[in-house]
Amino acid sequence: MIPLSEPADLARACRTCRMFYYMCLPNLYSHVKLKSYDHVRISPETARPEGCGMGSPFVMGLNALAIRPVAQYVKEFEVIGQYKEPGAEDYAGVGRVADGAMMANILVRAAIDRMPLLHTFNWSLNIKMLSVVWETLVQKNTLTTLKIKFPTERMPSPIYTVPAMPYLKSLTVYDIDPLCFPDNLQTLFHESLNIEYLTMHWSPRMRRERETSTNLHMYFGKIWSATKKMKLKSLAMQNLYCLGQQGNFLGIYDPAYLESMTAIDATGGADDDANVSFVVEPPKRLAPMPRLRALRGNKVSRPNCDGLKKMAPLQRYFLISGRELHDDRTPSNSRTGSVASPGSQISDSQRGGLFYDGPRSVVGTPQSHGEHRVSPPSVSGSNPFAAASTPSSMSDTPIINLGRDYIDNIFKHHGATLTHLLLLPQWRLTSKDIRMLTINCKKIEQLGMGLEDSSFDTLQSIIPNMRRLRALRILDPPANWAGMDGANGSPRAEDEWYEEKISDQTWQAGWDVLKWLGLGSQVFELLARERVSPIANDNSDNDDMDAEDSTRRRVVKRPLSAVREIDIWKLDKKTIVF
Repeated sequence: MIPLSEPADLARACRTCRMFYYMCLPNLYSHVKLKSYDHVRISPETARPEGCGMGSPFVMGLNALAIRPVAQYVKEFEVIGQYKEPGAEDYAGVGRVADGAMMANILVRAAIDRMPLLHTFNWSLNIKMLSVVWETLVQKNTLTTLKIKFPTERMPSPIYTVPAMPYLKSLTVYDIDPLCFPDNLQTLFHESLNIEYLTMHWSPRMRRERETSTNLHMYFGKIWSATKKMKLKSLAMQNLYCLGQQGNFLGIYDPAYLESMTAIDATGGADDDANVSFVVEPPKRLAPMPRLRALRGNKVSRPNCDGLKKMAPLQRYFLISGRELHDDRTPSNSRTGSVASPGSQISDSQRGGLFYDGPRSVVGTPQSHGEHRVSPPSVSGSNPFAAASTPSSMSDTPIINLGRDYIDNIFKHHGATLTHLLLLPQWRLTSKDIRMLTINCKKIEQLGMGLEDSSFDTLQSIIPNMRRLRALRILDPPANWAGMDGANGSPRAEDEWYEEKISDQTWQAGWDVLKWLGLGSQVFELLARERVSPIANDNSDNDDMDAEDSTRRRVVKRPLSAVREIDIWKLDKKTIVF
């Protein structure tokens, strides 16, 4: 029996007969997601406006939940999208909430009041959630997960002091901007003692304009005054930019309970320019976090690097590069940041392996295959991560200089427990680093890194020694790897060449567990082994082909959407709100 999960399938089953109606109706309405649009959409099936003859699908959905006996089955409720309110500025000018926004809040309130099983609520509309909705959410003793988006327009609106929600376990608030009238969350943080998962996202405008219009006392002042701490299991913050004289940030939560931490543009980093002055000063002494198992961020610095030695062994560590990948084909040099000369061609005899393993150049200086430690200007010659290519900008130089210490601390202090590891593409691992990786990190299941040596022999030294590795991602392959793009003519011919080359190299023992291989912006799925027909060779004295020569691993190129749920791709984004 195949379970029905798609709403369309469940809806059709409800129309089949009375028995199926009663069986499928609770599942059909268990998760309701209503999306509003700021324009009239034309249905592609009927070529008519959606909701023609009635209201918009968004409003009609709210009406159905408010008046029909289906809201009793709703467990997860989401309202998202753009709610258009003509003349909202005129209402704000006279100190009134626009009528349409008020009515939308009242309709949502009426729907929630009829949901006795509601445990997850998501408000992601562009209008503000008003007190009428907050008041009914506070009364829901089943509500455990709450996600709120604050408005991004500077129109005056009433500010509501959110009371305690004792049953709440997960809270996500994003697009916080003090100039856009967000609600007061101090009491909620102070008295909601069961919150275990906290995610806070501030508007990127404050960092972009270097505007210190917020501070942590606005949210956690009552916690500091009462000398009590939140027992958080997960803490994620993004775009925090404020003055730093507000006390110790660690006073917000008890580090003994923390299991996962994410900080994106919320601390200082080695690539910050002189005009950025960060607020949250690094603690003089890192508090012990015995349960911390996952760490994710995009800033590297000397205090963060030294802190890795004092942390409990991590299982998941992600350093975000923030580079957006696309499936569309662009010129090879622009796609991979190549320093190879334009128009360079590589013949088939030069390929040698999956990656081209020929001479490289750094800042136009010839370099032989054996010389892997040429340093770019202003970079120490002892830095092994400076060999593969010149930093794309001077801000990359301090990041590269920290690479050696980061790699050493990760491998030595966390390697025995790591299962997921994502490094920065600027850090090109040498053969010595690869040996440390295979010796110290035996449990890794997903790995993303840059390589100094572009030959396929490097991968052959990694995969057979890491028996649990399911996904491998080469973040920013060396420049000459990009020179092969388009060498075979059409894009499909190029893809077939890669598939065949990977298939030839990955059929041996030791590659069985690996399923996904990423090369820059390309993704390949490694499927089961298959037997291929022997090819006759007239120059061979032996007519029999070895059994292993007729076995290949089936390899297929996939779009990036195929790996959107694999962590080394999914979490390599500068966002904490998914």
